[in-house]
Amino acid sequence: MIIINEAIELAQEFVASHGELQPSITYGLGAMQICQNEYYFDVTIIFAEGIPYQQFGGAPGISVDKQTGFVKTINWVEMSALKRYKELPKI
Repeated sequence: MIIINEAIELAQEFVASHGELQPSITYGLGAMQICQNEYYFDVTIIFAEGIPYQQFGGAPGISVDKQTGFVKTINWVEMSALKRYKELPKI
Protein backbone atom coordinates (compact mmCIF):
# COMPACT_ATOMS: atom_id res chain seq x y z
CA MET A 1 0.00 0.00 0.00
CA ILE A 2 1.35 3.39 -1.02
CA ILE A 3 1.08 6.05 1.70
CA ILE A 4 0.48 9.73 0.98
CA ASN A 5 4.13 10.81 1.31
CA GLU A 6 5.22 8.10 -1.13
CA ALA A 7 2.47 9.15 -3.56
CA ILE A 8 3.65 12.76 -3.39
CA GLU A 9 7.25 11.71 -4.16
CA LEU A 10 6.13 9.54 -7.09
CA ALA A 11 3.97 12.34 -8.48
CA GLN A 12 6.79 14.90 -8.15
CA GLU A 13 9.22 12.56 -9.93
CA PHE A 14 6.66 12.04 -12.71
CA VAL A 15 6.13 15.74 -13.40
CA ALA A 16 9.87 16.46 -13.09
CA SER A 17 10.60 13.75 -15.68
CA HIS A 18 8.74 15.80 -18.29
CA GLY A 19 11.26 18.63 -18.10
CA GLU A 20 10.49 22.09 -19.41
CA LEU A 21 7.52 22.78 -21.67
CA GLN A 22 9.38 25.80 -22.96
CA PRO A 23 12.38 27.60 -21.51
CA SER A 24 11.58 28.55 -17.90
CA ILE A 25 8.14 26.86 -17.95
CA THR A 26 7.70 23.57 -16.09
CA TYR A 27 4.98 21.31 -14.70
CA GLY A 28 4.15 21.31 -11.01
CA LEU A 29 1.66 19.73 -8.65
CA GLY A 30 -1.48 21.42 -7.37
CA ALA A 31 -4.09 20.11 -4.97
CA MET A 32 -4.16 16.42 -4.06
CA GLN A 33 -7.32 14.37 -3.57
CA ILE A 34 -7.61 11.00 -1.87
CA CYS A 35 -9.74 8.76 -4.08
CA GLN A 36 -10.99 5.21 -3.78
CA ASN A 37 -8.12 3.45 -5.57
CA GLU A 38 -5.64 6.24 -6.18
CA TYR A 39 -4.30 9.59 -5.12
CA TYR A 40 -5.14 12.32 -7.62
CA PHE A 41 -2.99 15.42 -8.21
CA ASP A 42 -3.85 18.49 -10.26
CA VAL A 43 -1.05 19.35 -12.66
CA THR A 44 -0.10 23.01 -12.77
CA ILE A 45 2.18 25.06 -14.98
CA ILE A 46 4.98 26.98 -13.28
CA PHE A 47 6.32 30.08 -15.01
CA ALA A 48 9.64 31.71 -14.18
CA GLU A 49 9.32 35.29 -13.00
CA GLY A 50 8.70 37.70 -15.81
CA ILE A 51 7.33 35.09 -18.21
CA PRO A 52 3.95 36.23 -19.54
CA TYR A 53 0.97 33.89 -19.13
CA GLN A 54 0.51 31.44 -21.98
CA GLN A 55 -2.34 29.01 -22.47
CA PHE A 56 -1.52 25.30 -22.49
CA GLY A 57 -3.93 22.46 -23.12
CA GLY A 58 -3.70 18.91 -21.89
CA ALA A 59 -4.72 16.58 -19.14
CA PRO A 60 -5.88 18.08 -15.85
CA GLY A 61 -3.84 15.80 -13.61
CA ILE A 62 -2.18 12.53 -12.70
CA SER A 63 -3.00 9.63 -10.43
CA VAL A 64 -0.87 7.34 -8.29
CA ASP A 65 -2.32 3.86 -7.76
CA LYS A 66 -2.60 3.09 -4.03
CA GLN A 67 -1.58 -0.55 -4.46
CA THR A 68 1.15 -0.45 -7.11
CA GLY A 69 2.42 3.14 -7.11
CA PHE A 70 1.88 3.29 -10.88
CA VAL A 71 1.61 6.91 -12.04
CA LYS A 72 -0.52 7.84 -15.04
CA THR A 73 -1.98 10.88 -16.71
CA ILE A 74 -5.69 11.38 -16.07
CA ASN A 75 -7.83 12.83 -18.86
CA TRP A 76 -10.98 14.91 -18.38
CA VAL A 77 -13.36 11.92 -18.69
CA GLU A 78 -11.39 9.82 -16.19
CA MET A 79 -11.20 12.77 -13.80
CA SER A 80 -14.97 13.08 -13.59
CA ALA A 81 -15.25 9.34 -12.82
CA LEU A 82 -12.87 9.38 -9.84
CA LYS A 83 -14.51 8.59 -6.52
CA ARG A 84 -13.11 11.36 -4.37
CA TYR A 85 -13.00 11.21 -0.61
CA LYS A 86 -10.92 14.12 0.58
CA GLU A 87 -9.22 17.12 -0.97
CA LEU A 88 -5.94 18.21 0.56
CA PRO A 89 -4.24 21.61 0.24
CA LYS A 90 -1.70 22.31 -2.50
CA ILE A 91 1.69 20.73 -2.01
